[in-house]
Amino acid sequence: MTIPTFEELYRQAPCGLLATTTDGEILLVNDAAVTLTGRSAEQLIGTDFASLLEPGSRVFYETRHLPVLRLQGSVSEVALNLRRTDGSVASILATSTLTDGIIETALFDATERTAYERDLLDARRSSESATARLDVLQSASSAFAASTTEVDISAALVASARLAFDASFCAVALVDDEGEFTVTAGHHPDVVLGESTAELPKARAVRLREAVTISSPEHADEIFPEIAAGLRAARIQSVSIMPLLDGDRPLGVLACSFLRSRDFDQAFLELQAALSRLAAEVLVRLRLQRQLEALAHVDALTGLVNSRVLRDGAAELVATARAEASTVAVFFLDIDGFKAVNDALGHRVGDLVLREVADRLTGAVRAEDLVGRLGGDEFVIACPGVDESRAQALGLELCAALGAPYAGVPPRLRVSASIGIAVHTGAGEVSAEDLLGRADEAMYRAKGAGGDRFTLAAAQN
Repeated sequence: MTIPTFEELYRQAPCGLLATTTDGEILLVNDAAVTLTGRSAEQLIGTDFASLLEPGSRVFYETRHLPVLRLQGSVSEVALNLRRTDGSVASILATSTLTDGIIETALFDATERTAYERDLLDARRSSESATARLDVLQSASSAFAASTTEVDISAALVASARLAFDASFCAVALVDDEGEFTVTAGHHPDVVLGESTAELPKARAVRLREAVTISSPEHADEIFPEIAAGLRAARIQSVSIMPLLDGDRPLGVLACSFLRSRDFDQAFLELQAALSRLAAEVLVRLRLQRQLEALAHVDALTGLVNSRVLRDGAAELVATARAEASTVAVFFLDIDGFKAVNDALGHRVGDLVLREVADRLTGAVRAEDLVGRLGGDEFVIACPGVDESRAQALGLELCAALGAPYAGVPPRLRVSASIGIAVHTGAGEVSAEDLLGRADEAMYRAKGAGGDRFTLAAAQN
């Protein structure tokens, strides 16, 4: 077995080895250093080692590495970037010792290690970003769950978006059935959310049912030239508009704008979409709850208040009149000829007649009067502050209104109303049920007399 010489060991060492003067001039290199630098031994010897490094690494080498080496005599595993002749960059770890005016340096290829560390850093950043996004979504979900109004939901969405994106301007605008936008939370310059004859980003987001973004003023010149000047005047550089959707039905938009140019990457848009989706779900649920509450108080066919609300409301009006010694009139109406319409023309036409009756009743009374449907073809009106004289005048008006022809109903099936009226004069104890009962009795007297008339109940003893 042949034992290699020291020179052979030096030349064939797996790491790059080189010797330089204290000024950095290369005196000796091995094969691994030649391979690592991409230069021949002849090219390297006599060259300043620092000249092989990237500018940032050269500054570090000359201002930190060498001074510490001269002071301490050795430096271990300093990360440097070395520029090869083909233009590629090699990440290296340099360990140097200074002995008798000669610097001996071992160079280790750290490209794979650097890539691994970079991957680890990217993974850590990705994990931290995912955790931050999850925290934003959890916080937003809690805020949405505590919201009881559309304004609350909008404010929670604005707060969550500001936390997530650090937007310069952030606002929520909800859209009504006519397509009109109303800002319900946050603040935003009108150039993005205001009125315009041109299609603004909010309208395009709603029309396309997807996010609309402007990444820079130059981008605005291309896709929204009508508002580009306005964006510059407001110093807005970039905009992202995310629609709030109930399936395919638009509910509004979340607008985030920035006083800096930015590209809206997938992570940004996914988080903005997730926040908007959470808000939209709560908004839909809140609106459904409101609809259900309204249905519990409203007669589904006519849109008037139902029997329960009608009786409760009449009781309040009578209690107030009694406490203030004021008057209140109660009208009990039964539709004449309604059964004949139903029998001859069917329930569809009968329902149309009842809806028309409801419209005529509400059109004949004041906004403060209570109008409701007891059931079938029976209706009740309660009018605060109305005495007997005014009640009788209103009775005539109601008879005329309800006795006019109805679309789809032939003259032979004439529709009119029998009306009973009871008035609390402001004196004595009386309840809403008392007045309703007296008005009901008076209505039967009107019907017994041939209908299409009103009858005033006798004053209570």
